[in-house]
Amino acid sequence: DTSSYLALDLSSKMLEQSSIPINQRLVGSLAALQENEIQGFDFIFCLGLTTYLSDAEMDMLPKLCMSKLKGEGQVIISFTNRSSLNHYSRTIIKKLIPKRFLKNKVLGLKPQRAERPSDACGLMIDSGFKIDALYYLNQTIFPFNWLFPRLSVRIANWVKNHKSARLKWWSSDVLIIASRA
Repeated sequence: DTSSYLALDLSSKMLEQSSIPINQRLVGSLAALQENEIQGFDFIFCLGLTTYLSDAEMDMLPKLCMSKLKGEGQVIISFTNRSSLNHYSRTIIKKLIPKRFLKNKVLGLKPQRAERPSDACGLMIDSGFKIDALYYLNQTIFPFNWLFPRLSVRIANWVKNHKSARLKWWSSDVLIIASRA
């Protein structure tokens, strides 16, 4: 069956809001996936996951993907770009705003994990992957994207269309597509 898949999320509420069939939902951490006997995935997507991983989980992720992936399979992982202007602005603003105003807000969540693109690629390569592609995504900068959403999107599109060495600084996320080396 080409449409079978497994969806893992820490939050059961997130899975409940999705259209993912109940029997294909797995609630828990990476350990829950590691304990699951299902193997031989053609693709493994980890989108928005790495931001919330501990150091131990981050070390485990590529190895776990390698063990669950078919021989010709690919893993697609997004990382928060530590080299981006967005990351720096969030870090600074989070220090300036009193914690009581951050409660129940994205900025108030546990420290956000971020990787430099070269470090993220190195993590994958060290685990036996080769990098098939690297994409810089989401060229918006907090808090401007909240204050001026339309202008922020227009600027993001302009930056994305004018590919330059600066694209990595404008991009808050990095997407890596990798396969077995």
